[in-house]
Amino acid sequence: MKEIKFNIPLHLDESVKNVKKFLHSKKPLHGPGENISRIKQVVKKAFGFKTTHLTNSCTSALEISALLLNLKKNDEVIVPSFSFITSASSFARTGCKLKFCDIEKHNLMPSFEQLNKCINKNT
Repeated sequence: MKEIKFNIPLHLDESVKNVKKFLHSKKPLHGPGENISRIKQVVKKAFGFKTTHLTNSCTSALEISALLLNLKKNDEVIVPSFSFITSASSFARTGCKLKFCDIEKHNLMPSFEQLNKCINKNT
């Protein structure tokens, strides 16, 4: 498996070929298409899901999740201090409280120790 470095795009010849094929197909660049349907079927089969929904970005997925959680103003959501713009803004619109958690330098993720310090009865 090829390691993906942080902020260095992965460039695979197959991906470039697929993008060119798609662009030459003259199909719309939005909406459900052949590839989306195939991806949904693979995910459903691999994980045994009855249904799947895909979003155009992680930000969209976080915003949908935030709305579905039906958060209240006293609820708290822990967000990493590094990627807070996307993660925090997705939850801020619900009116809940945001709690920023420090990240580790080597992987840019919160440690379990840091997360435990942030958790309380409202988290």
